[in-house]
Amino acid sequence: MKTCTKCGETKELTEFSKRKDTKDGLAYTCKACFNAYNKAHYQANKEHILERHRVYHKANRESRKEYHRKWYRANKGRIAELQREYKKAHPLKRREFEGRRRAREHGVPIGHADYELVVATSNGLCGICGDPIFGKFDIDHIVPLTKGGAHSTDNLQVAHHHCNVSKGNRKEAA
Repeated sequence: MKTCTKCGETKELTEFSKRKDTKDGLAYTCKACFNAYNKAHYQANKEHILERHRVYHKANRESRKEYHRKWYRANKGRIAELQREYKKAHPLKRREFEGRRRAREHGVPIGHADYELVVATSNGLCGICGDPIFGKFDIDHIVPLTKGGAHSTDNLQVAHHHCNVSKGNRKEAA
């Protein structure tokens, strides 16, 4: 147990950060007090701190770029693994990203496209044929991107894969 010099409370040792230059190897103030001080200091000096960061990044632009390039090359496998895990854990987010990419390619308006809302409001029914959807599904643009349809929530619907494929780039299903 140790007493914080800021709040005066006696706390567990795990509540104190490590600090090599002290006798016991722990900071004088607890983590909560230290974080509160840092937050207050940042708020009081926010503009000055941000200006220092801007100046530093502008002066060291090339060395920062080179550092990030080296780090990326050294960690390519790790980055790829993290991306695979994210894609698996967040399939709708990945679909949203792909939809925005396709919309940019077709030069159509990109609005807010909330895939989770589209799925939740579909009531489990295909937007093309009206039958219930079990398992996998597609997110379909009601007015296709190739026909100038926007990439936004109001132009999206849940559909069976075979219904979406048979619809193709038509506004109405065949």
